[in-house]
Amino acid sequence: MSPPVSPAAMPPAQSAWPRVLGILCVVIGVLGFLNYAISVVFSMINFQITDDPAYEAMLEASEKHGWILQATSIGLMLLSMGLLVGGVQLIRRRAASLRILAVWSMLKIIAGFAFATINYFTQREMTAAVLASTQATAISDDLVGLMAIVVYVSSVLWMAALPVFLLVWFRRSAISDETKGWT
Repeated sequence: MSPPVSPAAMPPAQSAWPRVLGILCVVIGVLGFLNYAISVVFSMINFQITDDPAYEAMLEASEKHGWILQATSIGLMLLSMGLLVGGVQLIRRRAASLRILAVWSMLKIIAGFAFATINYFTQREMTAAVLASTQATAISDDLVGLMAIVVYVSSVLWMAALPVFLLVWFRRSAISDETKGWT
C-alpha cells in the first residue's frame, strides 16, 4: 500500500470545459459540413416531383438565386470545417484553438447574416411566385412579409448563437487565465 499523498503534492485536476466544448464544436462542425454539402448537391439536382404549377413557379423562382445559394453553402461548409478543426484543437488544449475559434466566430456571424439575407429574398420571390401561380387570396402579402421577417430574424439569431457564445466564453477572465499555459 502506498503512503498517503498530501493534496498540495497532487497535480491540479484539469477542467472539463475544453473537452466538452471541443466535442460540441466537432459535432456541430461535422453536422454543419454534412448539412451544407447536402444543400449544395441537392441544389444542383432539379427534382420533378409533381406537375403542380405552384411547384413549377417555386422552382423557377429559386433557380434565379441558385448560384449564390450554392456559393454561400460552400462558404458555410468551409466554415464548418474550421469549427471542426478548432474543436479538435480545443480538445487537445492547444492555444491555436482560441485563434481558430475566434476567427471562425467572426466569419460565421458575417456569413450567417449574408446567408439569412439571401434566403430572405429568395423565399420572398418563391412565395410570391407560388401565390401568383395559384391566385391565392387567403394569404395577404403583409402576412407573407411578416413570416419572412420572422424566419430571417430567427435565422440570424440561430446562426450567431454559438459564435457569440464562444467569443464571450473565451473573454472570461477565468478562461483566459487557464488558457495562458496552453501551447
